[in-house]
Amino acid sequence: MCVKFLLEFKADPDIFDKDGYAPIHAAVERGSADLVELLLEFDAKPDQFQPIRNSIRQLPVQHWTPLHIAAQNNYPDILKMLLEKGASPNLPNNTRVTPLHIAAQQKAIEPLDLLLEYDADTMLVDDDDEPPLFLAIESRLPTHVAKLCNDQTIIDQNIKGETALHIAAKLGFHEIISYLLEQGANVYACDNKGNTPLHFAVVNKHKDCVKILLDAKADMLSRNENHESPFVLSTGEISALMKYYLEKYKETIRAEPVDKTPRSTRTVPSRLRSQMSPSQMEKTTNLQSPSRLQDRRTPSVVSASHSKSSKLKKAQVLTVRVYEEQIEKQIEDMHDLMKSQLDELRTMVRLLNEDMDNSKGQ
Repeated sequence: MCVKFLLEFKADPDIFDKDGYAPIHAAVERGSADLVELLLEFDAKPDQFQPIRNSIRQLPVQHWTPLHIAAQNNYPDILKMLLEKGASPNLPNNTRVTPLHIAAQQKAIEPLDLLLEYDADTMLVDDDDEPPLFLAIESRLPTHVAKLCNDQTIIDQNIKGETALHIAAKLGFHEIISYLLEQGANVYACDNKGNTPLHFAVVNKHKDCVKILLDAKADMLSRNENHESPFVLSTGEISALMKYYLEKYKETIRAEPVDKTPRSTRTVPSRLRSQMSPSQMEKTTNLQSPSRLQDRRTPSVVSASHSKSSKLKKAQVLTVRVYEEQIEKQIEDMHDLMKSQLDELRTMVRLLNEDMDNSKGQ
């Protein structure tokens, strides 16, 4: 064999050609296990990086190791050979993609199993902050999902703040949603824009996913940064489904009796609190009335000296300004909250009117 002859005469097994290929990259890409084995016998580096180019004239856009190539092309024999020779299963390319990220997207399960057997890290993320689990979900590979899902990856969020459950809900993969919920996925998790998995399922009209999430007690009144709840966003059959679940769970989400406490001593109206999601309750926890703030504006005077009195007056002025800003912000938040509640009430009225019209028609 010519290659063996050259290697015996001290040819460099790690030399790159003009396109950035080392011999081991070419051997792996062609699926030649015998040639890969020969190169490794002559100490070719199993972790050698390969610049991948869109064309010869362009700069390298990413670097793959032989493991990346073997995982991409589903060459389990070569993959095992490289791992046995010490190739790292956790070595990423320059976009932080590991061989496990590649294997997570392939239909064949053997490359994934091999990498996990050699301690590939399931929690390493790429430049989009996505672990291999997210890519397995996007490729709709339930078996891969089960092998990559753990206590950490199930709560990981990508660069958009999306969890594994968000991605499955967005794509309409109801069987994966069911599995993730069984493993403890958070049905209330919000992305960077305040959207829950239920928002995604509703907007993308995945009725089966909506039903599964509602059965898991997803909050249909949870609002995103645009003050839109899944209930308000729903249409057609999903709107009818929402209405059914709203009736089904009315005992837990119905409005409380009217709070007769004077407005100046209340925080958030109790009728609104009954329909607020946990995240919204947290935002209004520190809401205080103007009368309470007024009582705290003047700190007690510790000393009667003129200098301390002057400093105290300045502190009072600053404190008043802070409280005024806080009150203005709280009023603004309450205005937004009331506006979104009004939208939901209008939707409920519309649905009730539709029911009445249907009843009259029958």
